[in-house]
Amino acid sequence: MIFLINNNQWALSTPVATQTKVRRLADKAAAYGIPGVRVDAFDVFACFLVVREAAERARGGGGPTLIEAVGYRLGPHGTADEPSMYRDLATDRLWEPLEPLRRTQLALVAAGLASDAELTQIRTSCEEELREVGDSLDQHPPVSIEEIAATVHGSTPWSLMPDGLREPSWPKPGTR
Repeated sequence: MIFLINNNQWALSTPVATQTKVRRLADKAAAYGIPGVRVDAFDVFACFLVVREAAERARGGGGPTLIEAVGYRLGPHGTADEPSMYRDLATDRLWEPLEPLRRTQLALVAAGLASDAELTQIRTSCEEELREVGDSLDQHPPVSIEEIAATVHGSTPWSLMPDGLREPSWPKPGTR
């Protein structure tokens, strides 16, 4: 198993440093007797290597690994979030040059693995595919809460539930 912490420096609108006294979240792994590793979350290649090593260790019977991917949340936490209310946005500008998409693009071009034009074409193609998927989702009627509950909870076999727990009380889709 791999436990991956996306440490973007914030817990909603509270700095991580206020949430825990441990400076490095990877150090929490020691309490469980497992390796803890830190990696630059904005470095795609470093993340790949660290996760690959942890996966190889797990597959080889070496046990779990906790990975702390350290980055910075450049945008809001969610659609209702206004980061300027709790953080200095000048700090964002310090992290922007490390943004992983642009950083990876520069590395690929510098290594001669792709050109700017090829990467722009790939990005345009991906954006178009995402638009098409979004448009197709708009064509479907909304799903009821009953269908969501039946789908999510219906996927857990009742034989795996604790003794005494019976089927859910919500109606099956299409019934009342």
